[in-house]
Amino acid sequence: PNPATDRIQLYPISPNPLRDIGYISFDMDADRASLIELIDVQGRVHFQQQLEALAGYNRLPLNRAELSLSPGTYYIRLSGEGFSSVQPVLFE
Repeated sequence: PNPATDRIQLYPISPNPLRDIGYISFDMDADRASLIELIDVQGRVHFQQQLEALAGYNRLPLNRAELSLSPGTYYIRLSGEGFSSVQPVLFE
């Protein structure tokens, strides 16, 4: 077990399945440089955002209309130095 990643939690996107706007939520143990990515099942990155995530609860909107994605399964990945977490999301 990694003590740092034990205190970082990426929650399932809400709502899931996602039609319009969803929310990416996660907890951080400390302020951390982070990267949010939306990846398809072939591993292609369709969206990425670098951010300075704050300690505690974080919540980011994800607007499907801005992404021009086909329906299907994708993955949200939250990563940074020493941590990475993935949650699936279904776009209808």
